[in-house]
Amino acid sequence: MKKSIRILALALALLTVVTVLASCGNKLSGEYECKVGLVTVSIKFSGSKATFTGASQIPGLTAVTDGKEVAYKIVDKDDGSQTIEFTVEEGKDPVSLPFSQDKDKKTITLAKLFVFNKK
Repeated sequence: MKKSIRILALALALLTVVTVLASCGNKLSGEYECKVGLVTVSIKFSGSKATFTGASQIPGLTAVTDGKEVAYKIVDKDDGSQTIEFTVEEGKDPVSLPFSQDKDKKTITLAKLFVFNKK
């Protein structure tokens, strides 16, 4: 009986450690902004959520879209690269984009093309 209790306690401790380590994944915080021509896109990261905001400065078509909040996670690939997955709609496949972060320059790059600067 004592042996069974010890094994159960060890299994619960191991499960707790695995859960804590899994929840400590790479997370972003703060707001990042990317300007492409006359369009500006901002992403605000908080916890496991990202809020997108867009603004257009095209003459005659000035528009702002208010934030769409989505879940995100950063996934480490076997080859050392990373992707960021945005879950736009619960139950649907996430949108996965190549991702990189330069902590020194305070930038993130999505799809190897769009560089977002931290505000």
